[in-house]
Amino acid sequence: MTLTKDGEPISFYTEPTEDGLKYIHQIPSVSPDDAGTYRAVATNEVGTAYSTAELDVKLRKRAPQFTEVPRDVTLTAGDDHTIVAEVTGIPKPNVYVVDEDGNVVGRGKGKIVEVDEETVRFSLDVNDLQVRLS
Repeated sequence: MTLTKDGEPISFYTEPTEDGLKYIHQIPSVSPDDAGTYRAVATNEVGTAYSTAELDVKLRKRAPQFTEVPRDVTLTAGDDHTIVAEVTGIPKPNVYVVDEDGNVVGRGKGKIVEVDEETVRFSLDVNDLQVRLS
């Protein structure tokens, strides 16, 4: 008996059953790295049998968390600044910037780059900052 994942041999153990042996490959705490094509091959003097199974791993939903937060800055009118944040969550979070009144700043102008399956990096260039008088 051989067992492979994506063509590479993997370990397994056996347990006796009423009908013979059960071959087991145990995956503790399944992660996306465990996804792939698993194939079992059994042979004896009469022939060979094959069994193939695909394992697809879905990530658990998780609320967004900042892994890099926008920092406080003091600027002078006319300065340029880039607001940067990195956020992780499943599904990937939407990120946007709001002002103190809750209005979205730079709608549609922010840049979002996927870091990995669950993390995005958001940046928004704010050019020629001006003081707003109330």
